[in-house]
Amino acid sequence: MPIRRALDAITRTQIRHDLEMLWLETGKTVVFITHSIDEAIGLSDRVLVMSPTPGRVVDEIAIELPRPRPAHLGDYPSFNAYADRIHEAFRRFGVIKYWETRRQPGSGARRDKEGRGEPFSRVGEGQG
Repeated sequence: MPIRRALDAITRTQIRHDLEMLWLETGKTVVFITHSIDEAIGLSDRVLVMSPTPGRVVDEIAIELPRPRPAHLGDYPSFNAYADRIHEAFRRFGVIKYWETRRQPGSGARRDKEGRGEPFSRVGEGQG
């Protein structure tokens, strides 16, 4: 039965841990569908990235992180590489859009590694 409500962070972390322990004990195949990149990387040995309508597999990523996995995977450099690869597929298909912000240099505007502004911040938004 699918979980139909958003879970708070503590419950989501506990369920992720419980699911991983169950998988380690039984060795059963688990198909897990999520919109969370962190969850996909944290739970999976293989991530299939889907395109928007029509849904097609556009990337397959083998996740090679040790098990059992800690709750916080951000300390692994490979975690960030996996997340970047998924984000890039999302950008390519327009799932995540980036717009430049028109802030002056040194104003604290965050940029990604390619110099793009924060996600979903449109030019002129929030400027008086």
